Amino acid sequence: MSLRRDEYGFLRSNSYGQASGPDLRAALGAMPDDQVYRSSARGGVRRSAPVDGDDVSYHPGDTFAVGPKVTKAAPPALLQQEWRALQRGGYGQIAPPEETDWGFAIKLFAFVLPGGVRTNALILLPKDYPVTPPIGFYIHEKGLAAVKALGIDVRHLFPNQTFYGAPNFANHGWAWFCLKFQPWRPGHHSLLGIVMMVAAVIAEGAKA
Repeated sequence: MSLRRDEYGFLRSNSYGQASGPDLRAALGAMPDDQVYRSSARGGVRRSAPVDGDDVSYHPGDTFAVGPKVTKAAPPALLQQEWRALQRGGYGQIAPPEETDWGFAIKLFAFVLPGGVRTNALILLPKDYPVTPPIGFYIHEKGLAAVKALGIDVRHLFPNQTFYGAPNFANHGWAWFCLKFQPWRPGHHSLLGIVMMVAAVIAEGAKA
């Protein structure tokens, strides 16, 4: 193999060549549950991809290293059930739970605000949900502007700041709904109840 082992453990090619998959893994000291990855520059763009197969062709500048195998996380079964409950409960236009750095996010489309205003809403959940309550509820700024235009009290909605550790998505157009989900009873309280509670609080603002 015309591959040079760097002092930091990865392999780099200085010419064109070919190596067997087992030899490449042995040279990298790969464990059985490791994945070999290749980083290549083509057309001025560097890309990375997993390396599989018995024969591996390489180009000058190709770099090989080991890392963990990609395991895509799936939302917990209970979260999937609650997502379906939201749909059954009248909030049918909902995106599936999406994994984020904070846990899971669920986007509601056409969430109804006072005055019949429809907008997008976002529920952000911690990774250990439902042991701990939702991190925050957000409403898109377009809906917030429409509700304000109707003269509705929106004191619970903050377009530029958050509290209680909730991330600030103002740069992405999300206004944070200021409400602590306490006391929280895991297995008893649900996402459907949370959404209905938020809607009720906003509706109270419409009566103020």
